[in-house]
Amino acid sequence: MNYKKLLPFLFLSNISITSLHAEKLYLKCDVRGTWDEQRLDPAQVLVTINDEKKFLHIDVDGPDDYTLGVSSLNYENESVRHIGKNLSQEKIFWVSTTTYRQNPNRSGEYNVSINRISGQLNANVTFSKGSSVSRLSYSGMCRKASSANKF
Repeated sequence: MNYKKLLPFLFLSNISITSLHAEKLYLKCDVRGTWDEQRLDPAQVLVTINDEKKFLHIDVDGPDDYTLGVSSLNYENESVRHIGKNLSQEKIFWVSTTTYRQNPNRSGEYNVSINRISGQLNANVTFSKGSSVSRLSYSGMCRKASSANKF
């Protein structure tokens, strides 16, 4: 039997079982992306998955073009309305967030998903300001990191 093919599955299956009970899970990912159809330089990012009882937070830390955070937490104040959804399933961590800002009139839709079996990260962001729309999209493969230490 070819055990090398099973290693990613066994590794990420262990993450899916233990991550629901752990406070934070760290992954290092090699990503490539586009910003409004312009290619971004490939980069390595650190992903932090934080499961806080009812809420799931996923933060991506790396070069400015790739840095973002999503949360399933919902809140509203005078200037911002934040609607988050935890869409996770057995095989995937997935958070979708929509943010509306009153002044200036801006909104953003953020989707970040990580396949627990393959380690595939996908991030898609759409920003709107008035009639102007910008899109950021990137993806890549992840592996478990021992801590939040930068590269």
